[in-house]
Amino acid sequence: YNLGRAYVHQNRLEDAWSAFKSCCMNADMDNEVGFGCYAQTSFALKKYEDTVLGCQKILEINPRHEQALFHLANSYFLLGRYEDAAHAYENMLNYYPNDQRALFN
Repeated sequence: YNLGRAYVHQNRLEDAWSAFKSCCMNADMDNEVGFGCYAQTSFALKKYEDTVLGCQKILEINPRHEQALFHLANSYFLLGRYEDAAHAYENMLNYYPNDQRALFN
């Protein structure tokens, strides 16, 4: 995790993504911050399938995690999974009914 963060600060996103992925693949991992770093780095690198996996893990831990809900919906949309995207945006609006990002999409 810390190695990945160091890579992010050096703008080495591919290396950061690899470090976060290794960290998150640990069977005992249940840290939403670690999965958040993995999901955000995946999204920045346009690895939307990985973003979906990271966001799903975060939402297993914290179903109301705003950024995970938003990135999950956007990733589905960018993957062309429009029905899943619509469901994810609706889910986000259930928790955050005034969220302009979800309303706009």
